[in-house]
Amino acid sequence: MNKDGNIKVNVDNPFFSSLADPVNLLEKIPGIQVSADQNSISVIGKGSPLIYMGNRRMSVDDLKSLSVDDIESIEVIYNPSSRYEADRRTVIQITRKVKDNQGYKVVLSERVAVKQYFNNNLGANISLLRNKFEWRANVEYNQLKIWEKNGFDFQIREKSIQSDYSTEAVTPATGKNGGGRLLSDQ
Repeated sequence: MNKDGNIKVNVDNPFFSSLADPVNLLEKIPGIQVSADQNSISVIGKGSPLIYMGNRRMSVDDLKSLSVDDIESIEVIYNPSSRYEADRRTVIQITRKVKDNQGYKVVLSERVAVKQYFNNNLGANISLLRNKFEWRANVEYNQLKIWEKNGFDFQIREKSIQSDYSTEAVTPATGKNGGGRLLSDQ
């Protein structure tokens, strides 16, 4: 939904609720770009956005500790009010679903992408809710393999000139991330 130039996405939509993690969800919003290693987010023409959940500012790692099931909506605010201290930056406002049940939840996810690179992202998201306290943790393993290939075959038969080459560059990288958070509704 587009309101006053901002984009608001209802995550209960079956398309969005089927995604593996919140960073994948942000990739589907127009104007949002996520790096191949999923460690940075940018807004086209605006740079790196500020991420808020309620009145709390979050990092990308904090965002990864959320489960998609916990998110009610995401709003991309292109001209935020002074409340956000955004300094001409875009704000991504996340609204969580209200939880009143006690217990724990474990979400396992895997995402594989093959474009100009191979990316295999495995993740585990754990949350425990007791009374007014919530403990969340996430663990992530990211395998990234970037490759480029170029070749050329050239001949001028009348001059007995021939040239051909093939070159390939492969850059493998792995990353391990994790984090935890204790929240209180007090």
